[in-house]
Amino acid sequence: VPDPIDEATFARSKLDWGEPARAPHDRWLARTRVLLRLRGERLAPRLAAGDTRSLGAEALGEHGVRASWRLGDGSRLALLACLGPSGLDGLAVPGGQMLHESGADVADALARGSLPPWSAAWFLEEAS
Repeated sequence: VPDPIDEATFARSKLDWGEPARAPHDRWLARTRVLLRLRGERLAPRLAAGDTRSLGAEALGEHGVRASWRLGDGSRLALLACLGPSGLDGLAVPGGQMLHESGADVADALARGSLPPWSAAWFLEEAS
């Protein structure tokens, strides 16, 4: 364990405030801002409307997952994710609008019923 009083420990622990402007940190910062905006504008108001509950989750092959939640206003949030090195095929795409996808190729792949490796997509279906 580094000595917390040692000057070298302090120097190694200081933030480099220039990192957010350099790759790859700039891309992560931009993605985080998009996700926080989506959460604030599209999800938080729905959560405040009442109880949110899980509708369940299921494994899709060895590396995939499908999960969904009923939000407080009655809308449904769904996730499709491929958390491995090989993609998923034969997928039924959740209803509603795609809120966010993890890469530029995800929407095209989902249109063909597949999901690329290491990717995810979030969907929001309005309450009926």
